[in-house]
Amino acid sequence: MFYRSCDNFRNISDGNFAKILACGNDMMLVEFKLTKEARTPKHSHEHRQLSYIYFGKVEFIIDGKKSILHAGDSAIIPSNTEHSVIALEDSTLIDVFAPLRNDFLKKLLIPEKIINY
Repeated sequence: MFYRSCDNFRNISDGNFAKILACGNDMMLVEFKLTKEARTPKHSHEHRQLSYIYFGKVEFIIDGKKSILHAGDSAIIPSNTEHSVIALEDSTLIDVFAPLRNDFLKKLLIPEKIINY
C-alpha cells in the first residue's frame, strides 16, 4: 500500500495541526506542526511512540522527566506513559505510533490519498 502526500493538515487543538503521512495494519506515521507556545496536555495511550523533531524546539515531559529537544533530536515514549509537549518555537515533529491510532484515523485520514496496487 502507498500513501500519497497532501497538504491537508487538520487542526487537532489550538496551534496543533496534524496529517497522516502513512499507515499500515499495525503502525502509522504522522506529521505534526505546532505553532509557538502550542501545548499537548499531559496524556497517555496504549501506543508506543517515536517522535523526531524535524524543525524547531520543543519541551517534552515524559514520565515526569523534562527535556528540551531541537531539530534532529528524538524521543521514545513507551506504552501507557504520561507525556506532554510545549512548542518553544514553531516546530514540526514526525511521529511513529504502534499500534496505529484509530482515533487519528477518524480525525485525519483522507481516503482518496491511499493507493492500492
